[in-house]
Amino acid sequence: MIKPAAAGRRQGGPAHGTDEQSAAQEDASDQQAEDFDRELRQSVDEALNVGNWTAGESVGELEERLEREVRAAAAYEAGKASGVLEIVKNNIRDNPHASKESGVFDVTPEQISQTLKNVLFNGLVEACDGTRTTYDTLPISVIQIGICMTSYLDDGAPTSIGHRLFRHDMVRRNGNAEEEILAFMQQRARLTAPDENGEVRGISDMLVRAIMEHGERYLLTERSKKPWRMGHGTPMPYEMMTGSGSGRIIELSLELLPKLLADHKRFVFVPSETSDKAIRTVANALRPLQYAVLTDTRYVIDAYLRGSYRGRYKKFVPMLHKFRDDVASKVLIGVYKASPFSPGNIFYGHEDHIHEAALIAMADSALQEHRGFPNLIDIADRLCKGTFDPSGIAAGVNSVFAAQGEPFRYLLERATRA
Repeated sequence: MIKPAAAGRRQGGPAHGTDEQSAAQEDASDQQAEDFDRELRQSVDEALNVGNWTAGESVGELEERLEREVRAAAAYEAGKASGVLEIVKNNIRDNPHASKESGVFDVTPEQISQTLKNVLFNGLVEACDGTRTTYDTLPISVIQIGICMTSYLDDGAPTSIGHRLFRHDMVRRNGNAEEEILAFMQQRARLTAPDENGEVRGISDMLVRAIMEHGERYLLTERSKKPWRMGHGTPMPYEMMTGSGSGRIIELSLELLPKLLADHKRFVFVPSETSDKAIRTVANALRPLQYAVLTDTRYVIDAYLRGSYRGRYKKFVPMLHKFRDDVASKVLIGVYKASPFSPGNIFYGHEDHIHEAALIAMADSALQEHRGFPNLIDIADRLCKGTFDPSGIAAGVNSVFAAQGEPFRYLLERATRA
């Protein structure tokens, strides 16, 4: 693939001007923060004054304000896009986590077509995605995890694996009925409370997600035979790296992820969303068929290290430092925009192949102009949901309850609501 030319990259120079300019910028930022806090307090106070809410028969007034507010916010956002992009172009290389590949780049339609033809449709990329379903009742919770991996040119059937977890509160019989009842109640009371080391006794949604994410990355690392591997989410997700209540997950993550991220290197991860609104702002400021390579991801591991490892988890801190320096320092985060109609998206790739990763993500996303999201990930997702139908779990559990003469006793209120 051809490496695109950088658009307006500035070499060298201070990122924030003189000390006087920096001080002025900090003062302005503090003032803006105070103004925002004041407006937020006013909005909350207004909302808490329930007596002044709009009556149901005047709901049209709410619609008028909705249109006014949305129109103004969208216009403001669009007006800031060019300025945001200019700041990124001028300052990205001065970021302490910047890579030699950092910059803003333009892609041509011909490059998109060639990437589709020669890489994606030629079967050189395999995408993986998972799904999880929990059916929770008082006697038992059933958790199903399914993972599928596929490409546009499969040699055989897509790879699909699944697993079910069962959580119940049955305790060992000891011949003392009262003690058994007390043990049963105590076990249920402490089911999801973490101990002093952060270990979770029950099965939380975070833990289930961590298991699913491990399975996805295991397939991409150990089972895929394709040169390029595409994953959904971030390459080193919080749930895996912090264990989500299981030290074993941290051990497996630190063993598995370097194989894919540092050794194989040809990967691209695309998350559905991010809580970092600054990165989302940069992504949406891009023009169609444009991408930006921002920084490495050492800051991600630093954020995990600041508050996620205590008790027996402290032993992982030196290993996390090594992972940060050896792996995260080479995993770069970028943003791209695949079409005029779609939002910008985030992607991750290895420093040695970041431009190829960007082209693959953009080309696959260009197949869905309205979404601007990789089509191959969506295909893997649909395969998962079709193969591991979540409705089958509820039907199976409820049929057993019904057979025992208790068809409604353990159903939650919302499950029986018309």
